[in-house]
Amino acid sequence: AGLMKTGGRRDRVGCVCALPGTPAQGFHVDGTDEGLINAFVPLVDVNEDNGTQIEPGSHAPVDFAFAPLPCRPPTTPRVPAGGILLLDYRTRHRGLANQTSV
Repeated sequence: AGLMKTGGRRDRVGCVCALPGTPAQGFHVDGTDEGLINAFVPLVDVNEDNGTQIEPGSHAPVDFAFAPLPCRPPTTPRVPAGGILLLDYRTRHRGLANQTSV
């Protein structure tokens, strides 16, 4: 309710189910629109064995002819079940292979 009071809005809702044995995704962005946020809410604990890998800083616009890439090495946040991971919509990320039994 608070987000709607400040002029925010929900744009899309989706669900990703990565069952055991699901292969890793390639790096991608969900879109190029500025001002949108992705909210990942895992139903199980996520880490390097089943989580989401992100490229920090990859959402920032860059003049590639004159500036170094703003990205740092990919990282995999640990997020507990029911926790939340917020990312700029333009952040490069990928789902890792699910190497767990759940």
